[in-house]
Amino acid sequence: MRVIMELRPVSGQLVLPLQYNSLLQGLVYHLLEGTDVAEFLHDQGFTRGARRYKMFTFSRLEGLYTIERSPGGPVGRGSRSGLGAGGSPDGNGPLGKGEAGGTAGTSDAAGILGSSGNAGRSGTGSNGVTIPVGTGGTMGPHKAGGPDHGIGTGPSNGTGLRSGTGSNGSTGNKMIRFAGSVRLTVSSPYAPVVHALASRALQLGTLRLGSQLVEIKSVRFEELPSITPPVTLRARTPITVYSTVNRPDGSRFTYFFEPRSGEFERLVAENVVRKWEAFTGRTYEGPGIQIRWRGAARGHVARFRHGIIKGFTGIFEATGDPALIALGLEAGFGSKNAQGFGLCDVLPPRGWPLPHRDGGPATTIVPGGRPAANGEATVEAAAAGEAEQVVD
Repeated sequence: MRVIMELRPVSGQLVLPLQYNSLLQGLVYHLLEGTDVAEFLHDQGFTRGARRYKMFTFSRLEGLYTIERSPGGPVGRGSRSGLGAGGSPDGNGPLGKGEAGGTAGTSDAAGILGSSGNAGRSGTGSNGVTIPVGTGGTMGPHKAGGPDHGIGTGPSNGTGLRSGTGSNGSTGNKMIRFAGSVRLTVSSPYAPVVHALASRALQLGTLRLGSQLVEIKSVRFEELPSITPPVTLRARTPITVYSTVNRPDGSRFTYFFEPRSGEFERLVAENVVRKWEAFTGRTYEGPGIQIRWRGAARGHVARFRHGIIKGFTGIFEATGDPALIALGLEAGFGSKNAQGFGLCDVLPPRGWPLPHRDGGPATTIVPGGRPAANGEATVEAAAAGEAEQVVD
């Protein structure tokens, strides 16, 4: 089940950082705050082993928009890792100190010059600007022919810097400006989530999205179309599946799989089975589903809070158990669904999403509890988000 909220900016326009997924997630959690649904998801949720699933996902905002570049924020002092703690709402985060790159110069034999210290590592700025490398240590003195080892005098650390990303900084200073109303879709197989969101939105009437106010113009529910495999699906928001491994040095590395790699399709299918088991509390014993990507896959690299998530949009075919396909459509395919990833639509043969199951109009409610009049909540606008999530 899905709920579609039409939001109207109080100021007449809505200006957000291009990477605004975290703001939408915050809006969803705010609407659920204080409800029985929120308590259930926090205290219990849908679990399978050590995994816990929120069982909802959401779209990007849909509406008329332009992409702009705003002035950068002030440069501050960052942390050792290069992730600055500051940053302004519309600019870059501060510069962070580079990793310790240089080492003390040492001699390796009597009477031999001490070697120079290594230079600090160069860093890459958040706007793609490479900060120059740090200076290396100088050669140490030696005692020619003497029994003593020469001692290098190079500094122990280089002075390389790399740019940090502020907690409120925007990627590449890009902003998205929506003119007029926008639509937000939230999808979940757990009906209480959808009903709680709709009820709370109508009750509040006005919401805060980032630093701006939006009015609830209308709320409508939408049922999914009936599923008869094989079905062709379009990823409206990127689908992501990944594996995290530990490196020998103790650091962690996350590898994001790509469509048609074999692993991508397998992991997406297995993920849906795990969600079904978590949602129903039963062990799945059916035929499963098979995913086959069709055509080109477009990669998207999104910044979410302090991390990077890579996913893919495009068209794929799903065969197998219709119950699993339906669950994927409602809860999202792949991982990171509660961060706004994996929302998909069913495509009919002509290539456009099917609107809803019964072919009739979706139920629309406007603030005050009355049905929408003709013409209300029917704004059709371009979808914002897929192209703009790409970080070049």
